[in-house]
Amino acid sequence: MPSEFRFLVFSSKEAAQALATFARKRGRKLPDGYLNYAVPGPGTPPGGRLFVTPDEGKDLESAFAAEEVVAALILYALDHKIPLPRSGEKVLEALRLSGMDLFALRIGMFPLPDASEKKTTEPAASQS
Repeated sequence: MPSEFRFLVFSSKEAAQALATFARKRGRKLPDGYLNYAVPGPGTPPGGRLFVTPDEGKDLESAFAAEEVVAALILYALDHKIPLPRSGEKVLEALRLSGMDLFALRIGMFPLPDASEKKTTEPAASQS
């Protein structure tokens, strides 16, 4: 049975919006300033790093755990009417495209084993 995989790739601005919205809904305080961008952090699955630029000074960084990034991206997809299968496994990955580090949400749909299919441990005999 074939399996299906779908990738949703989020720009750094979309990821920043997703993380900021998620943080607000969870009551998490973010630095004041311009919502700049978000990039994947180190690790597998990657966490997230959200950068906010205050009126004066350099970017301030807020870190997010991988589970928070997944929840934020799913929330973003639902808010923007991007269909997601409920039963699909959702895995966060870091993706590098055109020199940019992006978030990718890999969604896998695995077929259920057919009860009528019997698994055999012996190879089928060839007929000559």
